[in-house]
Amino acid sequence: MYRRSVCLFVAWFCIQLCFAEISKTSEDRLEEITVTAHRVETESILPVETLNKEDIGQRVSMLGPDVLAPLPSFALSRAGAFGSQAQIRVRGAEANHLQVLVDGIEVNDPATGSEFAFAHFDLAGIGRIEFLPGAQSALWGSDALAGVLQLRSSQEPKLRRVELAGGSNRERISRVEFGDVLTQGQYRLTLSHYDTRGTNTSLEGGEDDGYEHNSIHFSGRVHRESKGLSLVLRRVDALSEFDPTGFPTFLPVDGDNESSATFHAAKVALDGAFFNERWKQVLEFKHMDSRTLTDANGRRISRFEGSRNTLTSISHLALSADHRVTGLVEYEEEGFRQAAEAGFSGDPNYASNVRTKSAALEHLGSWGHLTSSLSARYDTHSAFENIMSYRAALRLPIRSNLSIFASLGTGTKNPGFIERFGYTPDSFIGNPNLRPEYSRHASLGINWCVAVSMGVPSSSDRCAEDSMGVLFALFQDTLKDEINGFAWNGLGFTAVNLDNESERRGMELRVNTEVAGTALNLAYTLVDSNSPDGTTEIRRPRHQGHVSVRRSLVADKLHLFLGARLNGENLDFDYSTGQQRVVDLPARRLLYFTARYNFSERLGFSLRLENLLDDDGQEVYGFAPPGRRASLGVQARW
Repeated sequence: MYRRSVCLFVAWFCIQLCFAEISKTSEDRLEEITVTAHRVETESILPVETLNKEDIGQRVSMLGPDVLAPLPSFALSRAGAFGSQAQIRVRGAEANHLQVLVDGIEVNDPATGSEFAFAHFDLAGIGRIEFLPGAQSALWGSDALAGVLQLRSSQEPKLRRVELAGGSNRERISRVEFGDVLTQGQYRLTLSHYDTRGTNTSLEGGEDDGYEHNSIHFSGRVHRESKGLSLVLRRVDALSEFDPTGFPTFLPVDGDNESSATFHAAKVALDGAFFNERWKQVLEFKHMDSRTLTDANGRRISRFEGSRNTLTSISHLALSADHRVTGLVEYEEEGFRQAAEAGFSGDPNYASNVRTKSAALEHLGSWGHLTSSLSARYDTHSAFENIMSYRAALRLPIRSNLSIFASLGTGTKNPGFIERFGYTPDSFIGNPNLRPEYSRHASLGINWCVAVSMGVPSSSDRCAEDSMGVLFALFQDTLKDEINGFAWNGLGFTAVNLDNESERRGMELRVNTEVAGTALNLAYTLVDSNSPDGTTEIRRPRHQGHVSVRRSLVADKLHLFLGARLNGENLDFDYSTGQQRVVDLPARRLLYFTARYNFSERLGFSLRLENLLDDDGQEVYGFAPPGRRASLGVQARW
C-alpha cells in the first residue's frame, strides 16, 4: 500500500512539474537554506559548520566519509577497505550519538542501533553540508545526543552535467545530474555509480575486497504564492566484499563473504505562510527503510531490516519583530526484523517495533544585542520510559567583529532493538526496564573576525575576504545511563544501564582565512573521553586536526587543493589472544591533493591523489586500510 501511494504521488508531482513554465532568465536563482538549528529557516544562535558545493567539489571524493574530514571533532574508524564498516565519533561520543539527516529525513538505521551507515556515505545530489555540534535532542529527538549532521539537496539553477572518472584499484565513477528552475518550482535528479576492485582488508593474503555503489537522488518543489509542495526521494544500493573474522582470533582472514545493503528515504512536505507571513505552517511525512543481506561462501547467513515512518507538524509564529515561537508535534514508528539460521546460541529470528509521540516548543528572542533560544521536548515511548530534553543558547556581540556564544542542553538516545533483545532473543535475557541514554551538555566559545570592518559575524562563521575568522569553543558532556548490551547477571547475558557517568570534555579551534585568492582552513580538536569506570574510551583520538589550502590560478580556470588530516593516537580492543586486551593504535597522517582545470564553462578535467604518504596506520585493530590512490576525471555540462 505504501509503495503504491508513493508511485501515485510521484506521478502526480511530475505532472505538476510538466505544467510549470520553465524560466528563461539567468536571474532566477533559488534562495539557499542557511541553517536548520531551529527547525525553521533562520540564522542560528550557535555557530554551524558548513561545507557548500565548492567546498565539497574540492575534497577527496563525493563518496565515503573522507569528505567530512574538514569538520571538527569527527573521528573516523573504518574497518579496512572501502565499503567496510565505517564509524564516526563526534567529540568523543558513541558512534550512534550523531543524528544524520537528508533534507530533514533521519537516515540513522534502526537495524544497527540507529547508527548511520557511513560506509555507504554518498553526496549524490547534495549541495550543502551543515553540522551543529552538541546535544540537540530538544528539537531533533533521539540520536541527536552529540550533534546533527544535515545534508541538503543542491539548489543550483539550470544544470546538465556528466562526470566520468577512473583510477587505482580499477576504480570507476560516473555521475549524471539534471536540474532546472521553474517559475513555480524546481527539480533536481542525480544518478551515481561507483565500483572498485578494492584492497585487501586482511593483513595477510592477497585477496582484494571489492565494492559497488549505486544511488539516485531526486528533489523537487512546486509552489504558488505562499504555499508549496516538496518531494525528496533517495535510494542507495551497495555491495561489499569482506573478509570473515572468526574464532579464535577474531581478525580478518581472506574469504568469500558479501554484504548487500539497500536504503530508501522519502519526504513529502506541505508548507504555507499566512497573515502576512507571520504564521508559517509545515506538514511533513518522512520514511526510511533499510535491508542488509549477508552471504558467506554463497550461502545466506543473515538478513536485517529497519524502518522509520514519521509524521511531523511544525508551526512557526512571529509574535513580534524580536520574538518568535516554534511548536512541533510528531508521531514516529520504528520497526526492526532479523532473520538468520538458528544455532547453538539460540534462534535469532524476531521482529519488533517502537512508537513515539513527541511535542516540542522553542522561543527565539532578541533582547537588544543579545539573542537567545530556549527549547524543550517531551517524548513518550511505547516500549520504555518517557523522557524530556531541553536546550538554552545565547549569542552576545562584544564588538562589531567579536561575539560570544554559550549553550546548555540535554541529549537522549533510545535503546536499540538489539540492545533490548540481543541477536538471539531466546537465549538473551530481555530488560524491560532499560532506560534511554541521557547526556548533559555545556559549551562556551568566541567567534572573532580579525582585521575586518563588518557587523557581527554571521552563523556561517566566514569573515570577509582578506580577513581571518577564528572560532574557539570549550565543551563538556556527561553521559548518564550508558547501555551495556553484553552484561552477565548470573543467569545469562542481558542489557543494563550503567550506574556511573562517563565524561567527554575538550576544546575546538577553527581558523578560516582568504587572502589574495588563497584560502586557508585549519581545525584542531582536543578531546578527553572516559568510560564510566574512568578508563579512556576506545577509538577516540585525543588529538584531531585538519588543514587545507585552496588556490585558483590561470584566470580562475585552474583550482588547486591540498589537504591533510590527523587522527591522533588512540586505543582499541584486541581479542586475538583469547581475551580482551587494550592496544595502542598509532596516529594517522593522511595527505591528499586535487586539481581541476576548466577548459571552458562546459568542459573540465580533474586529478585526485589520496593518501600521498601511503600511511598504513590502522583505524580499527587488525584491519588493513586502503593505501595510496590516484584517479583522473572529466566533467561536461551544458
